[in-house]
Amino acid sequence: MVNQKTEKNSLIITDGEWMHNINLDDNTGTKMKNLKNQFFGDMDKSDMEKFAKQLTGSMKADVKEIGEKEIAGVMCKGTVTTTNIMGMKTSATTYLYKNYVFLNKSSTMGSEIEDRVIEFSEGVKIESKKFRVPENVKLNTVKSPFGN
Repeated sequence: MVNQKTEKNSLIITDGEWMHNINLDDNTGTKMKNLKNQFFGDMDKSDMEKFAKQLTGSMKADVKEIGEKEIAGVMCKGTVTTTNIMGMKTSATTYLYKNYVFLNKSSTMGSEIEDRVIEFSEGVKIESKKFRVPENVKLNTVKSPFGN
């Protein structure tokens, strides 16, 4: 197996109705209906917690708390989740700050993926235009694998 590392500069903008996944290196991306609304739109926090426990149980996931780690200047709570589905072992390390994912690192079959917050400022007012897809980005609209 070749040890290969690929870095991508990407941006994900979710505006409620749409998810935009943008490749900042070539100004292209995809636009898809927000799956969260489709699956979880009517759930409150309690329903979401019940669903997470059911999902974890059905996947026979082993979830362990691993303490806190500083990421982007704030202390985040960490967990390691391990699953073994049909002989394919997957491990994911996740650190959350106020239920926002600041670090997610997963590995399966020798492949590793890491998403990390690199800069964070709490309580800062951000102009709404920062949450719009830049005009120079060419988006392809894709259908959800679950319909729509």
